[in-house]
Amino acid sequence: MYCNLIISHHCMCYELGYFTDEEVEESLHNIFGSEMIREFWEKTRAPRNSTTPYGGQMRKFYEVAELAYLRQPLKA
Repeated sequence: MYCNLIISHHCMCYELGYFTDEEVEESLHNIFGSEMIREFWEKTRAPRNSTTPYGGQMRKFYEVAELAYLRQPLKA
């Protein structure tokens, strides 16, 4: 639940224009440094991808967030 609140807060700030693409990606890149947040993102990727309409701000946020997630080094 806590992980969802963190991601949702960033999404809201992005949708309201408080974050640029670059700012939200950098912030999420730091947040995805947490194993707990990464695990949450991994578990919720498929449902989020299948239920979020294309073309909106939320979809754009998820695309930027996915880029930030993928920038994380793989854990051995």
